[in-house]
Amino acid sequence: MNYKKYESLTFADDFMFGTVTLDKSISRELLACLLQREVGELEDIQDQKEYKYAYEGKKIRIDLYTKENDNIYDAEMQRLDNRRLENLELSKRSHYYHSMIAVDQLNKGDNYRLLENSNVIFICTFDPFGMDYPWYHFSMRDERNKEMELEYGVHSYFFNATYSGDDAPEGIKNLYRYIQTQEVSDELTNKIHEAVKKARMNSKWRSIYMKERIILMEQRLEGREEGREEGIVEGRINMLLDIVKDGLISVVDAAQKAGMSVDEFESIMKKQK
Repeated sequence: MNYKKYESLTFADDFMFGTVTLDKSISRELLACLLQREVGELEDIQDQKEYKYAYEGKKIRIDLYTKENDNIYDAEMQRLDNRRLENLELSKRSHYYHSMIAVDQLNKGDNYRLLENSNVIFICTFDPFGMDYPWYHFSMRDERNKEMELEYGVHSYFFNATYSGDDAPEGIKNLYRYIQTQEVSDELTNKIHEAVKKARMNSKWRSIYMKERIILMEQRLEGREEGREEGIVEGRINMLLDIVKDGLISVVDAAQKAGMSVDEFESIMKKQK
């Protein structure tokens, strides 16, 4: 499991992305920049919105979920983090997200006309389709007449933040540069950067991040023999050291999770000082 210290998080990390985009002004400007059109007043923004339907149903969490007029927006930051691109299954995931968004809107007996437009947006720190486009936009069109679009209001966007060509709009180029290098070059990236710095100093968000990392760590390592591999164990111990320092768990609990004695764990803590 990759563990990143909270103070090192950037806008390209999903937790920080979800935190910063709770600001309606930033989210509105971000969506307008990406979609290259005016975006109206946003309703309350939900970060890490969770869907789960049916017993043992597939659970999904959305980094940014908001509405504007008859549009619903689901936006996520996507990183590879040593995973294979095909394992992300972005195309299938976008299909599933659209399905969950539709189901979430209607109650039994509701008219289909109540369905709002669904916009699933992936901001990728890699080229998701390898065509070196600044972004990819998919909707449903007739196979013979590409100008004929099925107006069912479902759009999937995949933004390639590694794109460095000159033909992308200036705002998108500035945003991509910021995601890659944290270089501020316009009003939007400055707003994002200031919000990131403010969030890093927020003890509440830091605590939430650390607690989520604990849960993820336990979920991924529980019952997995490969969790004993040296690199994974080292990352796990480093994380446990941080959350003990933050007062989130005791030394006794941390030592137990690390699979060592309290004396051994405390010895490592002393070496870290």
